Amino acid sequence: MLKMGIYGILRISSLLPSIPSGFGAALLFLGALSAVYGVGNALAQRDYKRLLAYSSIENLGIIAMGVGLGLSGRANHDPWLVALGFGGAIFHVWNHSIFKSLLFFGAGSILHATGTRDLETLGGLASRMPATALLMFPAILAVSALPPFNAFLSEWFLYRGVFASLSRGYPWSAALALVALALAGGLAAAAFAKFYGIIFLGSARSPVVDHAHDPSQTMLLPMAVLACLSLGTGLAGLLLLPCLDRIVAVVAPGSSAMLARGLRADMRLLVGAEALLVAGGLSALLWWRRSGASPETESLRPPTWDCGYAVPVPRAEYSGSSFTNAWAPLQPGLKTRIRRITATFPKPAVFRSEFRDVVGEMFLGPRMGRLALRLLRFRGLQPGYLSIYILYVLLALLAAFLWMLLRGRLLG
Repeated sequence: MLKMGIYGILRISSLLPSIPSGFGAALLFLGALSAVYGVGNALAQRDYKRLLAYSSIENLGIIAMGVGLGLSGRANHDPWLVALGFGGAIFHVWNHSIFKSLLFFGAGSILHATGTRDLETLGGLASRMPATALLMFPAILAVSALPPFNAFLSEWFLYRGVFASLSRGYPWSAALALVALALAGGLAAAAFAKFYGIIFLGSARSPVVDHAHDPSQTMLLPMAVLACLSLGTGLAGLLLLPCLDRIVAVVAPGSSAMLARGLRADMRLLVGAEALLVAGGLSALLWWRRSGASPETESLRPPTWDCGYAVPVPRAEYSGSSFTNAWAPLQPGLKTRIRRITATFPKPAVFRSEFRDVVGEMFLGPRMGRLALRLLRFRGLQPGYLSIYILYVLLALLAAFLWMLLRGRLLG
């Protein structure tokens, strides 16, 4: 459902004989704005499901940037930019549907096990939910666009399109896309380091995690399938190029199959490097498992993020709020409150952060609330009787027929 707007833009643009030259640049600008705004809001969240939802806004912005590049290529009769823009956008649609579904499945498992969505009350779940932590890790790397997972390749398509646009003399839109892609990628890595680290690493911060456990096999199986797809799509990118070419030919009529021909050599190098990376990671994992410590020494090992203490306490760990505080100057809706310590014998200090979405909660929320109150005047038109609704349909059809009969006379 998140992609329906993108689908509508692609379908309608494919029916138009020509595209205005500024339309692609405008869509690229809106996509860049959405990507940076979405990932910035994701970084500020302490509700992990809202964090994932704002991350979806970021990824939709990335997809819109690819569509904007493709439309710019159509307007300037540049088939290579068309292929890279539309191909990268469609590829990222597929990839986002895989890794974001896995992230939400994992979030549902965490909510089912702990009963809370607050990052500040979690921690140390990797020891209590090891299967969930392991299956969610590929999605964390994928949403951060790191190899060898699928989103790395689709964003690499977009980077290639941006540099192709720069080399062809479209500096304004391409420079904006390059900055937005780089900034969104860095902030996404920080946001999901917070997500994974605060939830799964360290020690438990509250009793809500005491009885947490992995879900049943029927809940873990879909997550395992999606984790394999995230890795498999990244390693099989070369095989998907002909399919992407066929889709681009539908979205941009008249374009030739350029992805399979133009990216085959580069994709072989990328997929080969990713395969070596996977082999190296598996070898390191096997070596670590075989050379693992004994149960006696394992019990003495402190948890991660222990802040240098041999026997850490939860209050000494990072929290979601303290992790986000460094980014407060970049977030207009993020407010941090710290009582400065100046006395010789100070009273207890409190750190607190609050976040309000500037667009959704501060701008649109009050206005939509007032609009909803005004629309309540028309509640009488919805009495709950099917016969009345059928009458509305008949009146609408009658009005349409009357307009078709009379429009010639009315319009001269």
